[in-house]
Amino acid sequence: PGASEFEDWLAAERELWRRRCVEVLVRGSESLAHTGGTHEASALAARALALEPTSDRALGAAIRCMSLAGDRAGALELFDRFQARLAEELGTEPDEEVRALAERIRRQRGVRPEVTLTWPDGEPVVRPPLEGRAGEMGRLLEAVSRSARERRAALLVVEGESGVGKTRLIDEVVTRLRLDGVSIASARAVEADCAEPWSGVLAIARGGLLDAPGIGAAPPDALGALAAVLPEWSERFPGAPPNDAVPPGRALAEILRAAAEERPVVLAVDDTQWLDHDSASALGAILRDLSGAALSVLLAVVPHPPRAELDELRSRIGRDLSGEALRLRPLDRAALRRLAERMLPGYEPVAIDRVTRRVATDSAGMPLLAVELLRAVALGLDLGTISEAWPEPLRTLDQTLPGELPDAVVAAIRIGFRRLSPAAQRVLAAAAVLGDLVPAGVLEHAVSLGPDETGIALDELEWHRWLIAEPRGYSFVARIVRRVVERDMVTAGQRQRVLAAAGRPEPRY
Repeated sequence: PGASEFEDWLAAERELWRRRCVEVLVRGSESLAHTGGTHEASALAARALALEPTSDRALGAAIRCMSLAGDRAGALELFDRFQARLAEELGTEPDEEVRALAERIRRQRGVRPEVTLTWPDGEPVVRPPLEGRAGEMGRLLEAVSRSARERRAALLVVEGESGVGKTRLIDEVVTRLRLDGVSIASARAVEADCAEPWSGVLAIARGGLLDAPGIGAAPPDALGALAAVLPEWSERFPGAPPNDAVPPGRALAEILRAAAEERPVVLAVDDTQWLDHDSASALGAILRDLSGAALSVLLAVVPHPPRAELDELRSRIGRDLSGEALRLRPLDRAALRRLAERMLPGYEPVAIDRVTRRVATDSAGMPLLAVELLRAVALGLDLGTISEAWPEPLRTLDQTLPGELPDAVVAAIRIGFRRLSPAAQRVLAAAAVLGDLVPAGVLEHAVSLGPDETGIALDELEWHRWLIAEPRGYSFVARIVRRVVERDMVTAGQRQRVLAAAGRPEPRY
């Protein structure tokens, strides 16, 4: 007697604790993903989905982690399977939030299926983790969230020397915000932009702002001002009369205001120190005029050369501007050791300690170089004996010439280059010769490849973080790597052929 009631109680308790376990696992996954621990977050999300195969939250956490890890196709495949399972077993659809997330993943730029994500020896290509930046990422994401909740503009500044990981941190933050449905407008300034009035504002306008909901509600004069100088804006808004009476900075502010009425907006600029004067000044005006908008301006900058406009802007944080000012520093030994453990999984602790000491010396704690060294060690590079510390006092990575780098760093860059596909090697060599912001069409002509083959090579180079893309063209993630490739991997004859095919003069540095 009572067995049925007991069994009912037991089943209810099991269901209750199963749901609680799923909730804890999903929360843990979301927290880890929020601070850069994508690998660990993915494992928790997978456990949650295994416990509750029809949980929308577990699925959302899982496909989010897969997308953050670069597996866009896998995330969409998992969503499609989940959707089919719900329809077959329960006759329902995934909830609206998960469907919206899947659609945002679907719209992302992804690596082409033809890009090989394994090395020639069959080993899978694994992106290095974002190590040692959990605190900074959490602060930036929380600042954007606070700006959206309070509808108050925020300024977020990430400062650090070249190679310290500013670009990677900004990319990771922007990727997470985009998955959350935040509208993103991003750009990367280059040295030549300093001499081009409004080049920064126009780069921002081309950096995803056209995809932001709500911009059609902006004043016609503002839309016409950008349509007058940017063909893509003219095509999107053919009815907006071209208008050169409204300054581009003012036009951008009005369009951002309209976009922020629809959903939160983040304006992200990398290498902000190279912005032209007009664009740098416009950022301050935008933050002033849109102080009550759900707008965050995220800037990555090196300390030198100093820019008075940016210094003045940063000094307002905590006074009349909400926001954060972060200074990225080289990775310490503990962070380098964790990075080594992730990238050299078969190494014993003693070997990890030895590699960490050498990498700390040769990389000076710069994540960019530490990752290249550890990749090369995984392929058999012997780091040899400890070299003298570098860079020299008062010198930065950007001021370092290839010949002044430790031999192990140069060797690691060469090894990484040789691991690329032949087409990617040719495209990367051409990009090293041609300089910053090289359009894909120019690279195509420079290496005499078809558009599809060039596109596959560029996807490969982006995946491996050799190049970074924006609407204006492709640039090296790090200037010092470009210099090493140009010096060591390009012959004089190749250089002349690339310049001739591209119709380019010798680039200026």
